[in-house]
Amino acid sequence: MINGSLYNFSLIKLLAHVGIHVDAPGRMFDHYFDADFDVDSLDLEVINGSSLLVDVPRDKNITG
Repeated sequence: MINGSLYNFSLIKLLAHVGIHVDAPGRMFDHYFDADFDVDSLDLEVINGSSLLVDVPRDKNITG
């Protein structure tokens, strides 16, 4: 955290469900819900883009 980062993670575990759908902003923030800001109003150009799949074998570490 010397470089000013807010967090220092050494392990992140995510479920396979992560990244397969978009949650409506109103699900997280009441003011978006009250403004009817839902997934129907999201710009698909904003939420679609390039991706990178990294396959790291179980017995290896990710390094620089």
